[in-house]
Amino acid sequence: MIYEQYLDIKKEYPDCFILIKVGNFYQTFDDDGVILNNLCGYKIMGRRVGFPVLAYSKFVSLLEQHQNCKKNKRMIIFLTKDYLQ
Repeated sequence: MIYEQYLDIKKEYPDCFILIKVGNFYQTFDDDGVILNNLCGYKIMGRRVGFPVLAYSKFVSLLEQHQNCKKNKRMIIFLTKDYLQ
């Protein structure tokens, strides 16, 4: 269910990096997950990649330094699971 909602949001904001907070983790999927894997080495589990909420500032810093994100001025959207329901 979260994945389908992710896809809906991604269609509306294709140039944004979408992270969904689920419990104490942020999760993302597909191409966003590949970027997260490349930047931070987080494992891809099926379609999703996640990291602890406490590590978000490290992630944001790495994403801001990522060349494709700098060039495209890619925005990061953080959503809570409650927002999606």
